[in-house]
Amino acid sequence: MKQLSIGSVIDGRYRLDAQVGAGGMGIVYRATHMMLKRPAALKRLLSPDDASLRRFEREVQVTSQLSHPHTVTVYDYGRTGDGEFYYVMELLTGVSLKELVHREGRQPPAR
Repeated sequence: MKQLSIGSVIDGRYRLDAQVGAGGMGIVYRATHMMLKRPAALKRLLSPDDASLRRFEREVQVTSQLSHPHTVTVYDYGRTGDGEFYYVMELLTGVSLKELVHREGRQPPAR
C-alpha cells in the first residue's frame, strides 16, 4: 500500500494540501477537489482491520445522514486504488474545540 502524503492525489479528484488533525482511527487533511477547486476535509482510515473498518463505515454512514447547520456535510466516500479507505466532507475553518477550551476554559453546556 502506497503511503499518502501532502501533494498526493486521491482517485484523481482530491489533492491533499495539509494535515489538519489525527486521532486513533484516522488522519484528516485539508484537501482540494481538483476539478471543482473546492476545499474539503478528507479523512483516511489508518489501520483497515475489520473492527476499524466497520467503525469507520458506520461513522461516515451516520454522518452523511445528518442534516443540521451545526454538523458537517459528507461529500464522498471511497477506497483508493491502493486500498485505503477515506471519506470527504465539508471543510470547517476556525478554532478547534481543543483550542477554545485551552484559551477560554471549560464551556457551559448551552455553548
